[in-house]
Amino acid sequence: MAKNIYDYIGKKELFRRAQNVSYIELPKMKELVYSKFEGCEWLENEKITIRSQACGTWIIIQNRREHEEEILCGYDGEGNFSSHYVNGKKIAVKADNKSNGRLKILLELDLDNLPEQLPDALKENRTVY
Repeated sequence: MAKNIYDYIGKKELFRRAQNVSYIELPKMKELVYSKFEGCEWLENEKITIRSQACGTWIIIQNRREHEEEILCGYDGEGNFSSHYVNGKKIAVKADNKSNGRLKILLELDLDNLPEQLPDALKENRTVY
């Protein structure tokens, strides 16, 4: 019995990662055909190709009709890529890697008792209107 030596993220996860960070407009997932072979996996139709290697840490999105190409590298496991290239030019990543942590802290704050949660240095400079 042959052992599977490659890990694949699958159709839904590949599409989700591409959709979350891509500037290229993507079609619906049901319009794309999923294939995999020896460590590579891809979704494609006549207009778009989404390819992945290394279990999703590297993704390339190609718009065949407009000759646009996006490359995403360095997936951190939390929905963020460290590098993003569009047609060979490096661009700013849409969201930084620590934005989820900051949002979680903000959501946990009790707004009714906010002054008590502030550090002592900030409490002294607080102005009450």
